[in-house]
Amino acid sequence: MIDWSFLNSQACSTIVAALGVIVATFGVIIAYLAVALSQIPPLRVFIKGAKIRIVAANKIKLSHFLGSVNLIFFFNIYNIGVRNISISMIDCMITKDNILFLNLPAQGYYSRQHLSQSNQIIQEYSIGLIQ
Repeated sequence: MIDWSFLNSQACSTIVAALGVIVATFGVIIAYLAVALSQIPPLRVFIKGAKIRIVAANKIKLSHFLGSVNLIFFFNIYNIGVRNISISMIDCMITKDNILFLNLPAQGYYSRQHLSQSNQIIQEYSIGLIQ
């Protein structure tokens, strides 16, 4: 049998006060940890990564202006991943029987994001600006 007679009311209050300080300290540490962890993105962002989907139209536009031939391919690029993507280069490779016939690097693109007004002039952007 354990003799608990040494625990008087002053000793009990001291022990309870010490336990209260320890619990409060752990509470503050957990609160700081929660704030720090809330600032980083969810784990699925690191696992899933960046993915794009390209949808091409079934038509192309061939035109010229003062002898300069323009070939315009219409396609949409969708970001279906959770990370932001940045496209720095687009190459159109025309092949015949799995042999490269022609390589056409893209030089610019037209964005639909900035066409909120019908009277707005369509602006061409360089490939380095795609984000």
